[in-house]
Amino acid sequence: MNLKEALPLSPEEATALIINSNITKKVYIEQRNIALSHNHDLYPKYSEILKAKEKTYPNNISVKELTMEVPLQDLLHHTADRLIAHLKLSPPKTVGEILPLELKYGFDGTSSNSYKQRWNGEQGNAYNLFCSSLVSLQFVHQETKKVLWINPIPSSARLCRPIRYNLPKKPMN
Repeated sequence: MNLKEALPLSPEEATALIINSNITKKVYIEQRNIALSHNHDLYPKYSEILKAKEKTYPNNISVKELTMEVPLQDLLHHTADRLIAHLKLSPPKTVGEILPLELKYGFDGTSSNSYKQRWNGEQGNAYNLFCSSLVSLQFVHQETKKVLWINPIPSSARLCRPIRYNLPKKPMN
């Protein structure tokens, strides 16, 4: 068997590995340490992962006690920029060069999904959580009509981009 020299993962690739494999920080660090003990610097430091994760967040996120929201234009720009970078495309040079991003959006009143959340007193609970979000469906080149990217699982929450979470203070009747 002819094996090539192993290349280290980029922080972005390692972040994707963590998310796609649903592994914890502890497991990631353990895997990194095992690889290092075998003289294999495959995984970046966890601090580099955190920096890569920061790049996945859009600008101007507002987080308050019972709400989280991001301006829609910031979310759209960030989503398009991340897709352009992921696809290794050169960004549009002019306004006339359009790469439409097709989306769907929706609202969800969530119930019974209070994963690891504790609510004290009357502030609210997860039974009242309301979320508005968008999902990218496909990225198409305007002139050639070539589909550059298509969401393989548009009904999944995995590629769902929250616009706003709202947790009303009073129970909904």
